[in-house]
Amino acid sequence: MICADLEFELLSGNVELMLQNQPSRTAYREDIQGLRALAVSSVILFHVNKEWVPGGFIGVDIFLVISGFLITSIILNQKINDLFSFKNFYFSRFKRIVPAYIVFLVVIAIAMAILLTPSDFKFFRDSLKYASYFASNQYFADFGNYFAPNANELPLMHTWSLAVEMQFYFFLPLLLMYMPSKYLKTTVCTLIFLISAYSTYEILVYNDKQRVYFSLISRIPEFLIGSWCALTGSGKKWSGVTSNLLAAVGLMLIVGSIICIDENSLFPGVLALPACIGTAFIISAQKSMTNKFFSLSILVWVGGLSYSLYLWHWAILAGIRYYLESYALSEYWLFVFAILTFCCSYISYRFVEQGFLFKLEGKRSAYGVIGIILLVCLAIVSSKYINKNVVEPLELNLTRYAIADKICHGQIVGNCIRGSEDSETKVLVIGDSHAAQLNGFFDEIGDKYKLSFKVITASSCVTIPGFDVDRLPKWARQPCINQIDVIRDLLPSYDKVVIAGMWSYQTRSKDFMASLELFLEDAKKDDIDVVVLSQIPRLKSNPIRLQRFNELGLSTQVVLAQDWKTSNEIIKQVAGKYDNAQYIDLSDASIFESLPFYKNEMIYLDTSHLNEVGTKLYAQSVGERLANAF
Repeated sequence: MICADLEFELLSGNVELMLQNQPSRTAYREDIQGLRALAVSSVILFHVNKEWVPGGFIGVDIFLVISGFLITSIILNQKINDLFSFKNFYFSRFKRIVPAYIVFLVVIAIAMAILLTPSDFKFFRDSLKYASYFASNQYFADFGNYFAPNANELPLMHTWSLAVEMQFYFFLPLLLMYMPSKYLKTTVCTLIFLISAYSTYEILVYNDKQRVYFSLISRIPEFLIGSWCALTGSGKKWSGVTSNLLAAVGLMLIVGSIICIDENSLFPGVLALPACIGTAFIISAQKSMTNKFFSLSILVWVGGLSYSLYLWHWAILAGIRYYLESYALSEYWLFVFAILTFCCSYISYRFVEQGFLFKLEGKRSAYGVIGIILLVCLAIVSSKYINKNVVEPLELNLTRYAIADKICHGQIVGNCIRGSEDSETKVLVIGDSHAAQLNGFFDEIGDKYKLSFKVITASSCVTIPGFDVDRLPKWARQPCINQIDVIRDLLPSYDKVVIAGMWSYQTRSKDFMASLELFLEDAKKDDIDVVVLSQIPRLKSNPIRLQRFNELGLSTQVVLAQDWKTSNEIIKQVAGKYDNAQYIDLSDASIFESLPFYKNEMIYLDTSHLNEVGTKLYAQSVGERLANAF
């Protein structure tokens, strides 16, 4: 990855003296700096707009190959000269990587503490904790929450690759120092192909692409391809023709991968090998025309900034997208992004990467380390205080639609009854979070009209038998299955059912639509009356963010989505096919006239869910219409 920008070390201190008489493969390489420029540019362009370079994320894999090559070169030279020290190795990694990284974390922590809503900041703070000790790849591998900001708005998501690299540094020196030299090449080659095949197998068989993508194990082959170049000294005996040919092939492999591979590919694994092998070809072919191109001064300069560019670009981009609530950026915001990224990256490079801590030695280095640790601890603690106090906190009932551990959403809590428990009219309510948000709604209606509602829901999952669970995020699958099992047992005891869902999401699935029709058909056979509720209006603008931005003096604009109307119409047509089913459209209720507020009170939790205040006002507005259905 970018943080393997190790040439500084190859030109400084004892390492420089040690390498003066060593083979040229460990000398300063301008072409490798230029190769970094290609890598970081592809990553940034992909992050700005994935349609420009569909496989631009492969730039990270290029960095991993470079890192493996450079680190292996350093360790092998020190091993040959009996100069290797685990203590010195890890401390040099710390000095090279951590100062710029920690300064970045501190600045971003403060910025996000101001910008993010409290619920969104909680996710950021969790990722900050993991990122502070280089474990963010583990955090994001298991990350999944319906109410979390989307991936493009997570400021520290890109730190997973830095975490992978730091973790690899604990593995590689052990392999190089303790594996007998005669077995090293064979071992490295075997690991490359076995782990690549294993990663591909995991994606194909277990469909767990997210975990594999963020896994250290799946990225080991990419490091080791670079290590192979260093171990074999490949390219030293190549003729000019061979060097030019293989470097050109290497460049074509990289460019081809960037163009042909995209987010939907079975990546990493075997598909990562072409770009990594291409990178290895270019590293090995030092004197080719391709390498001379990568030695151009502008590319070398960009390559020097690559670590800082990588650190800052994604967080800035995520912050802008969070504020705009839009993935695509206008020309104006692209310009703002470019200026902020360049300025922050240059300052980081000039004053931190090449700054005071990098030059400290002895006890002063230890003091610098202690200062860095205290700095990140202070940032984590103070950022929470800043986030809570820079804007007056919202009342709790404006930030949730129910108390999470008191409703049967993804779990069974108590009897799941809302409204009147003694009513003779008992209704089973099933659906996803759009049904879960109505717990207070059914409480209000049930108490007033003496109706009993048993509400059983799951995130992203309409809890009907046959629901296509496989399309859900991994974290949502088992709760969905569990709730469906409960519903399956309960259905024979009910003759009235209410279904509510986020139809703008659910109707995209043909499998779900088939399951819904089958459910309605079976309900008809079993004499069960089904009421299908419309989806409430959906916003494009997050209401809690709007409120916070307004308090911060930032301009805002409320935008209403349109897909929910089309989806409601689709559900209406499906329900209309069955005599036992009736579709009730409540989206025209008076409380939706000036979203996301009603009589100057915020009634939405996010773009598509009501808050507790909203659910009660909703019930008061449409309760009689729904009660008449029973």
